[in-house]
Amino acid sequence: MTKKELVQIIIENFSDEDGNINLSGLDFSEHKGDVILNGLKSSGSIFEIHQSAEKNIVQYCQTARKQIIQVCQMAGKEIIQKGQIPYSSSKTLDLMTGKIKIDEPY
Repeated sequence: MTKKELVQIIIENFSDEDGNINLSGLDFSEHKGDVILNGLKSSGSIFEIHQSAEKNIVQYCQTARKQIIQVCQMAGKEIIQKGQIPYSSSKTLDLMTGKIKIDEPY
């Protein structure tokens, strides 16, 4: 089976009445290897909520024309975020000082 054929099977079997694909609750914890979901593309939004891993959750190089929203991350060792680049100037809240600052685009 090709990945294109798998995508068609997922669309046919896991789309709800609104046309959204819902793969919530997949449990790969019995599998000893990593789960790799690189290069997901959507003409709508991509929701990643409530992931858990015994090792690491690695997310990088996300691109969104509207927003990338990250809320409530918890890590036993560290959370690393760097290289965020807004498309245009935006307002952000500096969590260390509580002040709002204007980010200039790169």
